[in-house]
Amino acid sequence: MNLRFHAILVLTLIILVSVVVVTCGEDNGTDNDEEGYPDYEVIQAISYHYGAASVAPEYHRSYSIKVAADSIRVVVDSYGDTLAIGEYGSTGAKLAGILNSLKNNRIRNCSLGSNDGCTGGTSEAVLCSDGVTEVFSGNVYHCGGQDFGNLCGNTAAFADDVEGLIP
Repeated sequence: MNLRFHAILVLTLIILVSVVVVTCGEDNGTDNDEEGYPDYEVIQAISYHYGAASVAPEYHRSYSIKVAADSIRVVVDSYGDTLAIGEYGSTGAKLAGILNSLKNNRIRNCSLGSNDGCTGGTSEAVLCSDGVTEVFSGNVYHCGGQDFGNLCGNTAAFADDVEGLIP
């Protein structure tokens, strides 16, 4: 092997390893250190909202589910008209489970871009509060096979976990 080629190869490897080390940094295992994640330590209530696609009012069903340590509240509506409200008991363990789902499904703020005229899609929103003040919010609009808004992560799995709390 040519000595000059060998020197170039070693130098290239050193540069690549240096770039990887600098880029990756040190991971302390907490996702909320990354930009866009909520401050998990202060969350006392988590709300999930599903906005149905545009259909005739008699078929339209959107809903919101709010999970706190002592209660779960479900509101079903059709274009803003409340159709049903359900209130159920909860525990700190249920809230902790949904908080873990929030983390495990990497629910976070991001930039998905803005909608340029797509209509008829569905929407999802996640809001977190410290019991009084909103500390995190994001929404995503699914339309025409694309997502718009500022909410990323596996929202479908998160929604399944939240919906699973309803008796």
